[in-house]
Amino acid sequence: MGMTSALALVKKEQPKQPEESALHYQDRTRADAYWQLHTKKKRTKGEEEEYKALEFKLLGHAVINSSQLLIGFADESLRKGVDRIYDELIDQFGDDTPQKKMLIHRLAHAWNQAWSYEYMFSVTKYRKTENGGHSFDYTTDKTRYLAELRKGIESTNDQIIRLTQALQQLVSPPIQVKVKNAIIAQNMQINQGVTPASDAKAHS
Repeated sequence: MGMTSALALVKKEQPKQPEESALHYQDRTRADAYWQLHTKKKRTKGEEEEYKALEFKLLGHAVINSSQLLIGFADESLRKGVDRIYDELIDQFGDDTPQKKMLIHRLAHAWNQAWSYEYMFSVTKYRKTENGGHSFDYTTDKTRYLAELRKGIESTNDQIIRLTQALQQLVSPPIQVKVKNAIIAQNMQINQGVTPASDAKAHS
């Protein structure tokens, strides 16, 4: 590129702050450079290439730091719910680490999948009658399909439980109180001349 890039100019005007991480600084300056190029009525070929490259990076940032990708993959009837559960998970667990972001995305997606399977199970299980009621369909193919849907429901429910537990452990790691107490008790026995083996014989 023959001229100084927009990003280089922004970085020259806006030095990195001490409290900023390198990635946060990159995100901030990329956004500023992008919007500067975005507002230009006519961009050179080099500026257009940089504009597209910055746009790619910003879209990647938005995918990880928002619910837009989740909403894109969600069932249309569940999109509002997916967006809301994403916000609630961020509110409860935070999104200050990549691990939390990944788990929250997967958990919101699993929530959508679970309800999608539930809906498919419901519409497959019943057959509407002429009078507006419902009847069961016991054909072999239908029964087999319902069994597969039930497996899908159970699998996504398991995912939700595992992902929720993983998120909870990131926020509040379990305290190994029993293990510490056992080590302390064993050390006390050894200091008193009692080994675990001799203690076991005494109580046998």
